[in-house]
Amino acid sequence: MGVEQGYSKIATSGLVFAYDTGDTVNSYIGEPTTNLANFNIASSGFGSDTSGNLTQTSNSSEATYRGRLSRKMVVGAGYWNAYVFDYNTGVSSAVFAVSYKVKTADGSHPNTIIGGGYIYGSAGSFFPTPTFTYLSDGWYLATMLYAGSSMVLNSLTGMNGSGGPKTFYIIDYQAEAKTHSTPFAGVAGTRSNTQGLLDISGGGSSINLASVSFNSNAMMNFDGTDDTVSIPSNSSNNVSGNITMELILRRGAASAAAVMHKEVQYTLYITAGGAISYADSSYWSYSGFGYHGNVTTDTYHHLVATKSGSLVTIYLDGNTVISQNFGSAISQTNNTLYIGSYNGGSNYFNGYIPVSKVYSKALTANEILGNFNHYKTRFNIT
Repeated sequence: MGVEQGYSKIATSGLVFAYDTGDTVNSYIGEPTTNLANFNIASSGFGSDTSGNLTQTSNSSEATYRGRLSRKMVVGAGYWNAYVFDYNTGVSSAVFAVSYKVKTADGSHPNTIIGGGYIYGSAGSFFPTPTFTYLSDGWYLATMLYAGSSMVLNSLTGMNGSGGPKTFYIIDYQAEAKTHSTPFAGVAGTRSNTQGLLDISGGGSSINLASVSFNSNAMMNFDGTDDTVSIPSNSSNNVSGNITMELILRRGAASAAAVMHKEVQYTLYITAGGAISYADSSYWSYSGFGYHGNVTTDTYHHLVATKSGSLVTIYLDGNTVISQNFGSAISQTNNTLYIGSYNGGSNYFNGYIPVSKVYSKALTANEILGNFNHYKTRFNIT
């Protein structure tokens, strides 16, 4: 379920852009995807045991969960084998991932009720028994993966077993043509490239995830080849005068990359060796600023650049790396803001950037230290 990551505990005055993939309540809603299920509920079981009939009752108490689908199911006594969902996706694929969240009325492990849980495809192939992972409050995440010959999904046989009557709940049902199930599920239809990650600053920026990768846990990452997050210029992120650029990042490879870049306005860069550089509209030159500090690979870091008047200061993990005069006040441009690349076309970042923020002011050293102290335990930053 969603986890609030303490957005109110960081400095927010002057904040004009921010995302946090750990805040699954307000910011990271989930990987863009299309849910192929249509949520039809079968009215009866099948096979020789007619007592395996399935009934459905409303369950409004589950509305607090993210799911678009919330159902209370009751099955009869005896050995039963009943359809939960019937659908025909019309999508032919050699890879399908299915997931849903389930809990039982009596608190027992769902495998005592859902012994099969397979999907039948047009090629006559079946999904394996679900893998159940405990979440919280009695809920389990059930996941299944089909990878084989191309087929079209026809139905989920989600329940079979013996005994009864049995009552259980299912929410967040997903069927996706991909190699992994999407967390934070319950999508009704399609979650677009601009709906997966939301700006929590109040500035209204639209974040586009069309050119970014996701790992097997469906968390956003950058492959170092062509991945970037793009944010169209707007009145909030088109900062002039003073600025703060702040990121939590983990480099996966020792390669040169721009981690935040708005062409000819403001940019933050890391060399292959880990040194940090900065440039802005008043002096667009990394070499003019110089290269300072060391952002190591395979560990999380808190990286901040501020500009107040002509004074630029770089902070790494709560400590000042360099503070020097550099150019003058920043002027505006209407160029796209990119996270993880130089202008969306080169110097691609390899690794993770779970937090990214822009302020229209220069944070003080105390504010930066406060932000660092908020993040350091979560990301194990020393």
